[in-house]
Amino acid sequence: MPGALHQPEMASRTGCRGASCNGYTTAGRKLEAALADVGWHVGRQVESLRMKTTRTWINASRRKMPWHLTWPFLVASLIVVHDAALGGRHRALAQEKNQAAPKAQTEVLVAPRTTIAGQTLPLPVAEMREAILAAVTSGSIEDLREAFELNELKPDLGPGFGGQGEYDPVVFWRKLSSDGEGREILTALGKILELPAAVLPLGPDVENSNVYIWPYLAELPLRTLSPEQRVDLSKLVSLEDAAAMAAADEYRFWRLAISADGVWLSFTRK
Repeated sequence: MPGALHQPEMASRTGCRGASCNGYTTAGRKLEAALADVGWHVGRQVESLRMKTTRTWINASRRKMPWHLTWPFLVASLIVVHDAALGGRHRALAQEKNQAAPKAQTEVLVAPRTTIAGQTLPLPVAEMREAILAAVTSGSIEDLREAFELNELKPDLGPGFGGQGEYDPVVFWRKLSSDGEGREILTALGKILELPAAVLPLGPDVENSNVYIWPYLAELPLRTLSPEQRVDLSKLVSLEDAAAMAAADEYRFWRLAISADGVWLSFTRK
């Protein structure tokens, strides 16, 4: 092993003789065992620390310090060497493990189209969806207020909601609608809720963390859509807008989210 100092060579350098060298022989054997345990890849670090230990022993020998005063420091130094070598080995193994482990990716599940009777979605989710669709069917934006008020936690309607002290969702939706009556909002809701939903584990409840997001296209890479998925996208926007979204790989339409326990979380447009 490079740099290894054997007992006879050590004795000639330090001038120790007989029983006074036995302590170094025992410590040296412990050190060699430590080196064999951690491997050659940390040998340089260990050798450097070992040489510092050797120099400490030489200085102690030259000062002719009694063995009962020098051996505690020598043992402590050997422990430092062993721990440093093991630490380097463990860090190397951890780095190799991290590099080999594949990065986890969130899987986007797609729930089929559903009704309450079909029970395809969890019942609370299906009920909230139906409550929103009831307002769409009525044609009155005022009827959407009932679904908005169903839960204590109110939906996020985007950064524009609440500006200038305006917290009435119906007034807000009417302002966003080009006809001033909110029918454009109802039309968008009808379009996205007729498509399947994406299912993502985004909720705060560990045991029931799924969040259902309409339309599922909002959570997919648009550049790699299948022909069927491209048709679904064209149901939401014009063919020109769909092509622009796919080119930019960015969804730019309304998005609605409902938690697994039936809470309407958001309805926003990017």
